[in-house]
Amino acid sequence: MTFDPATLSMLGAEVVRPPFLAWLDIDGDPVRATTWETSLRLTGTGDPDLDGQLFSAISPTMGSVSAVKRATGGSDTVTALLSGIVGPDSDLLNVLGDETRWKGRVARLWFLTLNAAGDRVGAVVPYYTGRMVGFGISGSAKQQTAKVEIESYLASLTSASNRTYLDQSDFDPTDSSAALTLAVANGAKTG
Repeated sequence: MTFDPATLSMLGAEVVRPPFLAWLDIDGDPVRATTWETSLRLTGTGDPDLDGQLFSAISPTMGSVSAVKRATGGSDTVTALLSGIVGPDSDLLNVLGDETRWKGRVARLWFLTLNAAGDRVGAVVPYYTGRMVGFGISGSAKQQTAKVEIESYLASLTSASNRTYLDQSDFDPTDSSAALTLAVANGAKTG
């Protein structure tokens, strides 16, 4: 069951938004950011993508991540936005221009649980892992927004093989089923 924040505030309940962590594995310039009030360096989580890594604090108003919608075959594309970039940023443009530095590389998202007072980090909960498939910049010459599209790791495991049974002779030279299939499809009455 879910509650929308407006309903909760009418009931007098405080809406608590957990801090988030994001890691984009950009070759040579990985991005590690958090919406926690200060930068974090976590230890003892047992996750090498977290332990000892510095996650820089960014304002939750400067960045956003779309909702993760899960289904049987995987999840929809997740979009991460970082706005307020003073442009033009030639370093960022160079990263975008070289797809080998980001395309197909890992992106991970976590959220932090807090103690009752909301001032200490409890558990770090991983909630999405995927691969970066799209990267773009929009905005004006004074201020830009970077957009990263992330696909579920299942998308990379279930990509089309682009193969048919017509290439069976590549594996068995004596197999003539491809020729027979083509003959039947073209209306031949005899083999």
